[in-house]
Amino acid sequence: MANPILTTAIINAANAGQASSSGVLADLKKKGAVNAKTAAAPDLSLKGADKVVRALADKGLLRSAGEGRYWIDQDAVAAANSRATYMALIVVAFLLSAGASLVAILSRLS
Repeated sequence: MANPILTTAIINAANAGQASSSGVLADLKKKGAVNAKTAAAPDLSLKGADKVVRALADKGLLRSAGEGRYWIDQDAVAAANSRATYMALIVVAFLLSAGASLVAILSRLS
């Protein structure tokens, strides 16, 4: 049986130094990069940061201002968050429905 504390520590150590979408967005937000005039260069020192920035730009969450500077498209980020919330609600509704169906089937068998 695996020790959950040890497993968590190993996962955290493996992820240390890895770039994430939320980390890149937080870094740019902290720098105030919310429009083309305030665009800033993202921190590319973390492993995979360039790929994360490219993925965010491809999704339209980051906009390029040239010269390696980007700004956060807050409307696009809000829309993406809204879609994620909507999908989570659909999944929860599906799971509740499936659970209710399972209870109904099991109650008929007994």
